[in-house]
Amino acid sequence: MKQESDRLKQEIKRLRKELEAALRASKRQTAPHSRGELKPNPKPPGRKAGRAYGPRACRPLPPRVDEGFHVPLPARCPRCGGGIEVAHTAPQYQEEIVRRTMVRRFDIAVGRCRRCGRRVQGRHPLQWLRVAVSAELTVYAIRPGRGYEQSREILGADYPGFLAHDGWAPYYRFRGAFHQSCVSHLLRRCKEMAQIASPTAATFPLAVQELLEVGLRLRDRYQQGEISEHRLRTATGRLEAKLDRRLEKHYRHPANRRLARHLEHERPSLFTFLYCPGLGVTNHAAERAIRGMVMARKVWGGNRTWAGAQTQEILVSVLRTCRQQGKEAFARLVSLLRSPGVEILDIVPGAG
Repeated sequence: MKQESDRLKQEIKRLRKELEAALRASKRQTAPHSRGELKPNPKPPGRKAGRAYGPRACRPLPPRVDEGFHVPLPARCPRCGGGIEVAHTAPQYQEEIVRRTMVRRFDIAVGRCRRCGRRVQGRHPLQWLRVAVSAELTVYAIRPGRGYEQSREILGADYPGFLAHDGWAPYYRFRGAFHQSCVSHLLRRCKEMAQIASPTAATFPLAVQELLEVGLRLRDRYQQGEISEHRLRTATGRLEAKLDRRLEKHYRHPANRRLARHLEHERPSLFTFLYCPGLGVTNHAAERAIRGMVMARKVWGGNRTWAGAQTQEILVSVLRTCRQQGKEAFARLVSLLRSPGVEILDIVPGAG
């Protein structure tokens, strides 16, 4: 029985690793294009026979031929072995699209600070793209890094507004901002942990998930006029107290300890949306805004040079902001190109 128990434990460990790998793979950028499960009874591939074949068409002859090859007949018939006599020669053309895919490898140095013990890793200029999104404005920035200094160039060191983000440490250096940790990231993390954890270990992420969902329900009830502001504040205090009691406990499972440390760090920013009604609870807007630019970056898009990167970030910022504000972008871009000096467009807050 002990040997069987050890074997089962090893099997569970192996299966959990495979499940974690599968969950990580589902987050990759190619995941939305996966075919998923195949159809049980797929239709036969290729063109249909007879009238169902579809429209027939012939490709035009290529304007030039760079290489020519003579393809002789075989010495004998491959079916019966008989001799073959030449009937005619039929030309066929093949167009080769020559392209070179460049694969870059980044050997990223990873270390730890001798003073504070914090994990530190190197950054490369070709790796990073930033975006800041509000209800009426989008700003793209291609910078040689993605730390606080690059964020400060976009927002300013004394930025006093709201920041909804995924909890990345440099964002918290904006001391004057009101922070909201992305609830969607936390809910997804709790659900994935509960899927691969044992029933005992899954208790903590499920409890955190329930607290976050209670917070979202409180927001909805207040927006629908079902509860007063005083009742919202009272319920928020009770919700935070429940979370604090959860975080006071010691957890044996490593994943639960990591989640508890993350929640302790994010604790002041978890329920900002309940104190500031109307504040968004996710960073989905920024993720949607950056998706197209990431795809463009992979096929170049002009941003492999700093001059091209600056041009691209300005053009895309103007185009997307005009779309958000319902304004015509082409005329404003023409005005910028023709302007002999610096011109501030009317899409900038506070501009005429």
